[in-house]
Amino acid sequence: LYTNFEYFLKDFNMTPLELIISTSHCLGVGKPREIVRAFFGYFQTYCGEKGTNVIAIGSPASGKSFTLETALSMIPQERVSYGAKTVAYFFRKYNGQDLTGWIFFIGDLGGSEDDQETIKFRDKLKQLTTDGYAERGIVDKESMEEEDQWVKGYPSLSYTTAREEMVNEQEKTRSVMLKPTPLDTGKLMVFKYLMENHGAYHDKLELLFSIRDSIKGLVYKFSPDEY
Repeated sequence: LYTNFEYFLKDFNMTPLELIISTSHCLGVGKPREIVRAFFGYFQTYCGEKGTNVIAIGSPASGKSFTLETALSMIPQERVSYGAKTVAYFFRKYNGQDLTGWIFFIGDLGGSEDDQETIKFRDKLKQLTTDGYAERGIVDKESMEEEDQWVKGYPSLSYTTAREEMVNEQEKTRSVMLKPTPLDTGKLMVFKYLMENHGAYHDKLELLFSIRDSIKGLVYKFSPDEY
């Protein structure tokens, strides 16, 4: 993938930053600024440089989720988790692991349908991203002995909300805080239609997707893991 990224840099005579911004402009329906900011927050988390939370605040239908999901589409998916989980499921799946470099995008929070399990999951991730360690005690059903499940590291917690008061001051200082301006709904509908149906723009969209995927190669290059 990084070889493809280098090819596009040469073919379009762009710097890496220029190519990322241009791609974000196309994917973001002409509003690249917040997508680029979100991307680099995810980038430094994935590469293990610094666990950075990415939070988008705005009114319903303001493009919050679209912004974060578009930025995530340029990040390799091996260490990206989507959706809210229960605390029990989280510890069962990741027990004993170092989650540095992971990104947990849990969707939209703050609506009337949010349940307590979702809030507990968010708060446990906040503890992990702040302290670098989180645990919970359980009792083994067979032996009835107590044991601890734990995780460590500095992942990224990412979500959207219409309620800014849900984000405390400490969390704000450790996060990329975004307030996307409302998207042009007409342009967005056309964009989504073209993305789904391609039609006469098939070749151009395939090129755009290829460039987007090549940016993942840049992220891989700076990741401490070997792929």
